[in-house]
Amino acid sequence: MLASIIRTVVPVFIGVILAQSPGSASTCRAARSPTSFTVAVTTAYYFAGRLVEQHRPTIGRILLSLGLVSSSPVYVRE
Repeated sequence: MLASIIRTVVPVFIGVILAQSPGSASTCRAARSPTSFTVAVTTAYYFAGRLVEQHRPTIGRILLSLGLVSSSPVYVRE
């Protein structure tokens, strides 16, 4: 359970930091809603992390959990 929380919180935290960074400030001001921009950046970061994780699991774990989780999740279809 802790691993799933970490893998959820880390991308949100990093997405917010990226969206609020000085480099994206002009883009954020141009966006109609700074909140929507932050959500879009966070979603893009998570999506990119998952794509990387499919091909390079170690790098994906670092992107999505800052290395705090030792393994990738395993989804089982019941």
